[in-house]
Amino acid sequence: MLRTNLPILSRLRFGAAFGGFLTALTLAAQAVPGAFVVSTDIDESDGNFSAGDLSLREAIEMANAGTPGATITFAPSLDGQTIILDHGGGSEIQISQSVTIDAGTSSITIARSAGAPNHRLLWLFDNDDHNGASADVHLIGLTLTGGLSNIGGAIDNREHLKITRCRFENNEAFSEGGAIHTLVGTVTVEDSTFVNNRSRTGGAIEGDQLEISGSTFDGNRAVSVGSTAGGAIYGQGFAISNTLFIRNETAGGSALDGGAIYATGGFVPMTVTNCIFDDNGARRGGGIFMAGGTLTVTNSTLVNNRATDATGGIRINGTATLHLRNTVVAGSTGG
Repeated sequence: MLRTNLPILSRLRFGAAFGGFLTALTLAAQAVPGAFVVSTDIDESDGNFSAGDLSLREAIEMANAGTPGATITFAPSLDGQTIILDHGGGSEIQISQSVTIDAGTSSITIARSAGAPNHRLLWLFDNDDHNGASADVHLIGLTLTGGLSNIGGAIDNREHLKITRCRFENNEAFSEGGAIHTLVGTVTVEDSTFVNNRSRTGGAIEGDQLEISGSTFDGNRAVSVGSTAGGAIYGQGFAISNTLFIRNETAGGSALDGGAIYATGGFVPMTVTNCIFDDNGARRGGGIFMAGGTLTVTNSTLVNNRATDATGGIRINGTATLHLRNTVVAGSTGG
């Protein structure tokens, strides 16, 4: 009888062990971040994720629902295409989970539909402001254009945002951050370009804790019928290196300070290193306006910047402290 039952017991034990192994495999698979390939330029969310029918919006929704750290790439057939966000008449896409969206060597543009209501392109928010920023979002090789919102024309960020080899062009915010607005999060920008973005403050970017390197800010504007500031950047606690600021300006309002940068102050020292400021304009501080804080400018050149009232190069206001190291300020016009 024992001999008869031994194989049965062995099979039972093997079955239990194998079942546990399958469960472990399933749990492990669920813990692995997803990898999604966008295969259509249509902006849709219809539940059809078959080959050739996965949209960017659907890929982000799947990444939001899955394990943090997913990767979203694009099918080769989308090279040179524009994804127009016209789903439901036009709306932003929320990113609430850590994700990397990588265009690779393809040219991928994300744009607001010209006929859609005003909306930004991406909203980075993990639905929990109480614990601060937690999601890590990395955008690589994308062009974002045509966003239009009250704050953050292209992106409103409340997480940890990293931008590499991206282009922001012709985005607009009525109030803050023509291309990017960041509230409680951080922004790191590498090798990227900001062209012709506009807002009342921070024509290209508004926010604190900014780290920018190897980038170009060209023709961005802080413009409004009221007070305007920071043609390209408005913020504090920033570290900027190897970056070109050209043809940025404040216009149309009353204060009109900081043609390229308006430094709001704060306790975190600010640095500008190996940068060029050329042909930027404002009423005060055509290149840089300092409202407060401490700024160190090193190995940089500020030339041909202009102010209609005072200080075409760098304007120091209030209790602000400026340190210049191996830096040229020349050819500026203004009081």
